[in-house]
Amino acid sequence: MFAAVPALNGHTWGAAVRLGGPAAVALAAAVFFFRDGFAVTGGAQILAALFFLAVAFGYR
Repeated sequence: MFAAVPALNGHTWGAAVRLGGPAAVALAAAVFFFRDGFAVTGGAQILAALFFLAVAFGYR
């Protein structure tokens, strides 16, 4: 929802940037979880990051 408002107002780059932040946080969390031995949780975070990036690039 946080990216929907800029996207609906025609600001596609704004929506992509708003989705880039959660993608970066998800990737950082994946690194943290993988280093602590939580491979399943780290894998889920990578999938979340890929989802955010796919949606972000879909707005362009």
